[in-house]
Amino acid sequence: MGVTGAGKSSFIKDLTNDDAVEIGHDLVSCERILVPDSRQSVNIQTGTTELKAYTFHHGGYNINLIDTPGFNDTNKTENQILQDIANWLEDLYNSKERLKGIVYLHNIEHPRMEGSALRNLKMFRMLCGEEPLKNVVLATTFWGKVDAVMAQRREDELRTTPDFWEGMLRKGSRMMRYRERNDGLQMIASLLPKVPVTLEIQYEMVEQHKVLGETQAGQAVNEELARLEEKHRAETEKLREEMEEAIKNHDEEMQDILKAQQDKVDRELEKISLQREQLNAERRAERREMKNEYEAKQREMKNEHDAYVRNLEAEYKRLQNQSLEEAVAAVRLKESRLAAEDREKLEKKIAELQQQIAKGKGKSHTGHSLFKALLLVLPTTALALLGLPVPIPDLFGGAS
Repeated sequence: MGVTGAGKSSFIKDLTNDDAVEIGHDLVSCERILVPDSRQSVNIQTGTTELKAYTFHHGGYNINLIDTPGFNDTNKTENQILQDIANWLEDLYNSKERLKGIVYLHNIEHPRMEGSALRNLKMFRMLCGEEPLKNVVLATTFWGKVDAVMAQRREDELRTTPDFWEGMLRKGSRMMRYRERNDGLQMIASLLPKVPVTLEIQYEMVEQHKVLGETQAGQAVNEELARLEEKHRAETEKLREEMEEAIKNHDEEMQDILKAQQDKVDRELEKISLQREQLNAERRAERREMKNEYEAKQREMKNEHDAYVRNLEAEYKRLQNQSLEEAVAAVRLKESRLAAEDREKLEKKIAELQQQIAKGKGKSHTGHSLFKALLLVLPTTALALLGLPVPIPDLFGGAS
């Protein structure tokens, strides 16, 4: 993770040796989408940013690196980016997968961490929570482009400033330099022994059932939206006063200019309102679709279960109408398929039933009697090899 231009894609490309990793070379973020009905990807400057996974093998591990957009992405709002990341993390949590760690990248070329970089860092801390910070590597990049003394000074500032990395380092995060591939491999190696973590936003959204706007990271976005709204409200008030003055002076040219400015401010306020709605909206449509798919699968499984139960009942009736001699002859045709231990158990049960008949105690013995006797001593795999019905658990509240 990190702001746009921190070197995330370069880091991943170096470690994976994957030429498919796209690297931005200007202020416009490079976005990636999947082309419908195609395995190819295209670069666009509008659309939905995809969190992209890249895999490489190192030290006996298959390592997945997930490239995420920075919160200062030029094509999307911070709210949209947080939504994308939060949705991905929520799905990861629901699939029972956990992260080993996070590498947070910062360009050492930047003289100070301010503006979007500070907001990005705050969002990152809210998204992680306190405990997972011990699984975080704070990495500085682009060391070759800065004077060594200046770079060292900036690194010290990052390390010792409470608003920057000082607090995270106290919580167990590790600060490292990224200059070449080997540095990146060392970062990954430092995370491999870590116990996988649950991020704060994952716990909030899945276990506490919070919508994004109720999470700590979502509240951080709301604070920024409130700041922007206050700024635009002040602009609106100033424009209103200037418009009154222009009308009073019959200055039509100024009125047109002010109206255009007000229209722009109004559009920004509409965007803020929309972002607030998005923050507080649940993934209703997506969850409804998942629920429908789940219910359809349940119906399909129940139909298959019911059909199997009907076949079992028919097989039980057939066994009840079959004499013991016929049943014994049928299983002996297939007993060579069994393991020696199971064949011994089979013959022992056959002998017991035949002795009961000889003593006049088992005149009513049928194929079903043999089946019930074998059910007590043979595993289900052995029953199946003999061509006998295999009982299944009652999963749907019906007969089994």
